[in-house]
Parts: sequence; structure tokens; C-alpha cells
Amino acid sequence: MSMNPGVPRWSCEGFPRLRRLLSQPKWIVGTAVALLVAASAAKASAAPVVYRFLAAGQNGAPGIPEVQGPVVTVGGTTYGSVGHEIITSLSFTGDTADVQPWSFAGTNGYEIRKGQAAFTLFDASTAAVLASGVFDPSAGMYVSIDDGNGGVGLGSMAAWGPDNPGFPGQVVYPLGKVLATPLSYDLKSVYSTAGQLTPALSCPNFPGPCAAPVQLPLTDGHYFAISLPNGNISNTFIADVQQTTPFAGFSALTTLGANESFTVKGRFTLNKMSNGINPSLEPVTLTVNGYTVYLPGGSFTQNTTGAPYMYQGIADGNPLSVTITPLGNLSFSIVAQGSGEGVGSKPASVGLTVGGNTGTATASRD
Repeated sequence: MSMNPGVPRWSCEGFPRLRRLLSQPKWIVGTAVALLVAASAAKASAAPVVYRFLAAGQNGAPGIPEVQGPVVTVGGTTYGSVGHEIITSLSFTGDTADVQPWSFAGTNGYEIRKGQAAFTLFDASTAAVLASGVFDPSAGMYVSIDDGNGGVGLGSMAAWGPDNPGFPGQVVYPLGKVLATPLSYDLKSVYSTAGQLTPALSCPNFPGPCAAPVQLPLTDGHYFAISLPNGNISNTFIADVQQTTPFAGFSALTTLGANESFTVKGRFTLNKMSNGINPSLEPVTLTVNGYTVYLPGGSFTQNTTGAPYMYQGIADGNPLSVTITPLGNLSFSIVAQGSGEGVGSKPASVGLTVGGNTGTATASRD
């Protein structure tokens, strides 16, 4: 992943909406100081990890220049244009136990291929969510860092290992970032490039001449493609190693119907050690028997503070609705209706993870 750093005109510090998103407590673990831990920080043991790549344009206004940012197409709809700039957030959720080292062509680094990749698009002026989705496993998404040359990317079409003629795949497509200096970082600890004024990259066929944007499949049957007319934009890479906190309590009632349909009604209480949940920003994973659905951060909406968090859409090709309602005293209710392969008809085991908070329950049958 040989990359030649340049000096862009813009940094994330110059974009108020992106600063606000990065400052949300549910985008990061710990304090702002923790995000700036250097690559020499103590290595974390096996733990859940979320890698995020953010790239943003900026809408022009009196005294503020227009900065052309990412252009993303999802299911035939294009986001990102002059006067309608977007913030693109790409994430990859995995476990540090699955990080593997590599060495190739005189350089070396680390890669993680086991996990779930997702995207969320925000309006650059209002930070409103415009679109979100999950990449299908056939897209071959992975995260790779080249410590020798200084670059990190959320890649696609993974090819492993280094002796594979196609290794590593599309290393900086959909998105990558040039690092200010070569590192010795293994993707296993908290890290952020905040403050590094280096370009973003979105380049199929890297390091050769960039090809046309590749259509990457999503779990809802649509496709995702991205281009960067300007790499010198606000962009950041964050590695967020999460310490999971079990629910203090979790109970559920299920109804299992024809065609592997289900209704789950439950209640959970957060552990007193939890720093809270915010489903409108955090990823949510729901498991019913052998069926698991992953909803990336930004999937849920909340009209006002204290109101229910609501999701209604298509997940893994099937309609799904989920409502999480704050009840007070660290307690929440959840109602979910959907269908999916693996639900079955046996007594249900229900699992729920919201950010770093998680629990499982053997559900009663309705």
C-alpha cells in the first residue's frame, strides 16, 4: 500500500459538523485524550473493535469556501454535489483476535477480514442521516494498514495471503487515508488520525491508475459506489476498541410464525458501569435463534430526547422494524418484528447488543 503523503488544504478541525460527530460520546470510547493515544500504546487483548473512516465535503456560504467531497451512489440515488455536500462514515466491526500480520514487497502491516462493514451518509450542513446500510459478505470488506509505507484503508474484494496473486484486493476502495509518518501499529489498540493533514484515497486498482468506481453489494440488494473528486478534504481514521458491558437484566417474549417470522418483546436494564446507549449513533445487533441482523450506527431515529428510537426498513432482504424505548432508571423496552433465515420454530434465544452493551435471554413463547 505504497502511499505518497501530500499536504491538503483542509483538516477535520475546519468542519464544524464533522467535529460535532466526532465529539459525540457514542462515536468513541473514553475521553478525547484516549483517542489521541499514539501507536505505541499498550496493546489491547482480544476485544470488540470498530474501525471508522470519515470523509467530508463542505457547503459554501458567505466567507466559507465550498469544498467538494465524496460522491456516493446507493441503489440508484446519488449523494454529494455542490451545495449538497455529505459526510461519509464507513465502519468495520470485528474483534482484535482476528487481526493478522502480513509482509509483502518490502513492506509490512496488519489486516482484519472477519467482521461486518457498514456505511452512514450525513448531510454536511445539518448532520442529518441521509442513508445507511450494510455491505454484503460477498463484497469482501477488510481493514488493512501498511506500516512501512504509511497508509490505512477500508478495502474490498479481499485476497489472502501475501502469496495470493490478487493480494491484498482493493486496498483503498471504498476509502483509505495516507498517514503522516510510517507507524508500528497493529490495529489492536485505540488510535485516531485526528490532526493529520494527509489526503483521503478512493482508488480501485491502487497503486496503479485508478479505475472507475466499483459497485459493492449491500445486504438489502442495492449497490454502493464512491468517488472522491478531491482527496484534499477533511478525513479521519479511528480505531475504537470497545470493552463490552453485560446488561444487568434482560428478558424477552417471542412469537415465531410462518416463513421464519418473529416478534420479540423485551426489556433490558443497563449495568451501572455502562456509559449509556444511543442507538441513533451506535450499531445495534439483534439475534433470534440462528438469525442475526446488524444495523449500523445512524439506522435509528429519535424525534425528541426521551422518545423511542425507531428503525423501519429492509435488512438482509426482509422488512424489519425495531423500537427501543427509554423507560427510566437505566431500563429500556424493545419490540422487534421481522423474518430471516435461521429463526426456526424452536424456543427462541434472543441476543441484543447496542454499542458496547450486550445481553442474551432464553425467551418465553407467546
